[in-house]
Amino acid sequence: MKIKKSILAVNIAISVVSVFVTLLCVDIYNKSQVEKDWFLSIHRYMEYNDIPIIFNDGEEVTISGQICFQLIEDSIFVDRIKNNFSNIKDLENNLLLPTLCTVIYETGCLMSVHESLEKRGDLSRYILEQLNHGIYNKDQQSPLNYYGIDVISVGISNVEYSKEFKVLLEKKNYINQQENKN
Repeated sequence: MKIKKSILAVNIAISVVSVFVTLLCVDIYNKSQVEKDWFLSIHRYMEYNDIPIIFNDGEEVTISGQICFQLIEDSIFVDRIKNNFSNIKDLENNLLLPTLCTVIYETGCLMSVHESLEKRGDLSRYILEQLNHGIYNKDQQSPLNYYGIDVISVGISNVEYSKEFKVLLEKKNYINQQENKN
């Protein structure tokens, strides 16, 4: 009887230790997964909506789209991010989005609204370069550099023009269509 109780006690102890080790491993895995989710050099995407831009001809529009970025996995950058942001959404809302808004606004002086229609690729490229290297007209680096954030691409999915400009554009398109018929 004593041997059965001892075996039972050992089995219970082993089961408890096994459960504890399993929970510990799951906890360590979950924590390390969170770390990996934050800092792997995988591409992350952030959508942006209705950011105002005023072109050098005075036309004000809003643009929407998506940026693709990655966090550079380096202990200095990881520590900086961890010390200043609680999670990826905090980083996006309090660093990426304000920086993007500033860059988009500052990009307006580089082209007219007509050029933005004809050269949307240039508009995306100007925004991308300034996100990664700093605003062209100012002698300062991008705040994203301090945190090791590399923006890989900037996509523009929608440009919302003023009603007046849309009417003007429709008239221009109509005239072009009439000329092409003749």
